[in-house]
Amino acid sequence: IGSRRERLFSRLGVQTAGDLLLLMPREYRRYVFVPIGTLRAGETAAVSGMVKKISLHPMKRGGSFISAHVADASGSISVLWFNQPYVLDRIAEGGWFIIEGRVREGRNGKYLEPVAYEEVDEEEGGFLLGRAGAGIIRPVYPLVEGLSQKMVARSVSLAMERLLPKLDEHMPPEILKARALPDIRSAFALVHAPENADDAELGRKRLAFDELMLFSLAVLARKKKRQKVENRFRIMETALVRERIMKRIPFALTAAQERVIGEIKRDLAAPHYMNRLLQGDVGTGKTVVAFYAMLLTVAAGRQAAVLAPTEILAQQHYAVLSELLKGSKVRVECLTSAVRGERRRSALEAAASGEAGIVVGTHAILEKKVVFKSLALAVMDEQHRFGVMQRRRLREKSGGDIHTLLMTATPIPRTLALTLYGDLDLSLLDEYPPGRAQTDTRLVPAGRENEMWMFARKRAEKGERVYVVVPLIEESEKLDVAAAVTLHRELSSGVFADLPVGLVHGRVNSAEKEKTMARFRSGAVPIIVSTVVIEVGLDVPEATVMVVMNAERYGLSQLHQLRGRIGRGRKRSFLFLVPGAEDDTARQRLRVLTETRDGFKVAEEDFRLRGMGEFFGAKQHGRSEFVVADLTRDYDMLAEARETAERIIENDPGLKKSEHQGLRHRLLEVFGARLPLVDVG
Repeated sequence: IGSRRERLFSRLGVQTAGDLLLLMPREYRRYVFVPIGTLRAGETAAVSGMVKKISLHPMKRGGSFISAHVADASGSISVLWFNQPYVLDRIAEGGWFIIEGRVREGRNGKYLEPVAYEEVDEEEGGFLLGRAGAGIIRPVYPLVEGLSQKMVARSVSLAMERLLPKLDEHMPPEILKARALPDIRSAFALVHAPENADDAELGRKRLAFDELMLFSLAVLARKKKRQKVENRFRIMETALVRERIMKRIPFALTAAQERVIGEIKRDLAAPHYMNRLLQGDVGTGKTVVAFYAMLLTVAAGRQAAVLAPTEILAQQHYAVLSELLKGSKVRVECLTSAVRGERRRSALEAAASGEAGIVVGTHAILEKKVVFKSLALAVMDEQHRFGVMQRRRLREKSGGDIHTLLMTATPIPRTLALTLYGDLDLSLLDEYPPGRAQTDTRLVPAGRENEMWMFARKRAEKGERVYVVVPLIEESEKLDVAAAVTLHRELSSGVFADLPVGLVHGRVNSAEKEKTMARFRSGAVPIIVSTVVIEVGLDVPEATVMVVMNAERYGLSQLHQLRGRIGRGRKRSFLFLVPGAEDDTARQRLRVLTETRDGFKVAEEDFRLRGMGEFFGAKQHGRSEFVVADLTRDYDMLAEARETAERIIENDPGLKKSEHQGLRHRLLEVFGARLPLVDVG
């Protein structure tokens, strides 16, 4: 296709001929072709003809129009584009085009005002004309500047001609039959050259099931492999250790916390390493569960590391653990970029000698200079902020595999969690500690913002804390800062004129941010305006009011997490959602938060409304593994694929049976070195 076109296709994610097969149409357009000679004024129709002549004409009152003379065997018609001079560069005389539009009657006879057009080969144009009167469905592919539909469609067609005859079926026939899915060659043909919309969807479903199934097999195979690695750190709990740990926890554990601790204890003592994801709604007590696991590890003479995504959270974990362990022999150290000089040197020595039983930090823990004597447990808070490489680097510091406990306050629908994190065991904290205050969530009607601000002021005057959150504008950090600075100035000179108001935004350095947050925690600054999503896990029990401006810009799950930053003490708390625009759909979506505090119900609704990328934050958690599958649209299929993969891996972990050889080869093609099949079974 040439080097220039190759570069253009690479911008669509197409590197190989096989990628062309997986370039899914973004939509399908249905045409009913009419011979030009039979067109009637007033009808909307599609024609297939050759451009005989095309020219640009000025209009008396300004602007211009393009006139093209288009003909087929039955007649000809003028096609007029008004104020679209760029069309002249896209349509050439002698080219064959499909043109759809409204037939109008002008002074010089009938003309076609187009709404869509597409260049095709003359052979194809003639074929389409021959099917006049019949509805024809055509794929519409994604494009970049420099590529036309004709180029892409032709390239896809060539790839199909060359590759489909060589494509062997990899899915066992009984699996396809049970779901009435077509074979792989037919699936690609249905997607790229469907007879109707149902055909196109059937082909897409087969390819989507393929992706979901292969991904599920890959993560389950990885899990099987890990279960075969012998646990060097089998940690057993004794009655004495249990007694000592419970003395360090100043409150009774909930039944959910006891259940999850039981799951973790079994993991630590098992023949293979723990690799567990702990999901817990905001405020359900994940930190205490992790603390229990850390103390079990230290009691066995080993070390634990806690990895937090931000300095503020790392410092908070360090403060909480230090308080819980005050007066004990367990030494806790903190390693972040802000820890320097003698304190840093001392922390590094303590980690290397084993004197520090627990080391808390940010990515700084992963630096080569940080050495552990006997690291056995890694706890990762808000695990979706960390990639596979970070987890691997922590394992390397132990000279082999270690126990891993990943924690998240992002409620992930169960089927989704089982698939995306299928190589992990899942634990769920679904119970709140007694005594935690209720948080009221209110959608602020237009025109009543002043009442809200006066309410917030009264709470601040009583010694409580108020968060004011301004959403991120991804396209421009300057706009983020400007929005926060403007609101901060308005509030400081207006309703909060005699109260200190803090300001945190993307251009505030970490030291200044920590200083502001420390003053907020102490009460010296009772109100804070921030563009930063208040970090998950940030604990200020006196914070009882949060105002979220332009709340419709957030996903429901993000807002639910923000809600968890207040109501952490015993006082009733209030979340005010202020929409930035009068949009009934947005208000209806936000109303979900006023009706439930169940994070998993919120997550299911958020996922249903916003889809996969938006649910996690597209930049933060894009799943490049899925080219065809849409996890919102294919949610039910996701569960089927997972269950099918589980049955296969359970009976044939290495995919060595003859009926699974096709799957094995396809998995190795897709995942390559990332797939541990060669070591399994």
